[in-house]
Amino acid sequence: MFKAERARRAAGIDFLAVYHSHPTSPPIPSKTDIADNHWPNAMTIIVSLTTEPPNVAGWWLLPDGYEAALIEINDADAT
Repeated sequence: MFKAERARRAAGIDFLAVYHSHPTSPPIPSKTDIADNHWPNAMTIIVSLTTEPPNVAGWWLLPDGYEAALIEINDADAT
């Protein structure tokens, strides 16, 4: 993973978004999510596994909190 990260930086590639899951909580950024935000210019997408289907939300993480981000999920091709 570190090798891939170094290669990404060397190539000048930016992340548009990063994602992770919350297995037992809603898709709202936690204090840990905010503190561990390594990509401040990328949208953070959180997938909550507490519901079926999972609940998904997008956020802009800020040094002192977060703001909702507009995301559109198109599952028309999902089977």
